[in-house]
Amino acid sequence: MPPHPTLFVRRSALPEVGPYDSSFQISADYDLMIRLLRSDGGAVRYIPQVLVRMRSGGLSNGSVRKLIRRTREDLQ
Repeated sequence: MPPHPTLFVRRSALPEVGPYDSSFQISADYDLMIRLLRSDGGAVRYIPQVLVRMRSGGLSNGSVRKLIRRTREDLQ
């Protein structure tokens, strides 16, 4: 999964891809991001400058068990 400390989404894009899926404990944000990127109306813009500095770690990298869970959720 690519680092994604920030993602701006127009509210009008959400009905097309469906709601945030909270059944995923770790990968819900990744799931939503993939659905948005795969949608027909999704326009993506890259901003070529650093807006956020992100530390390593977090919920998905906290332990081997969480890494395994994240991988399973990503595959779903």
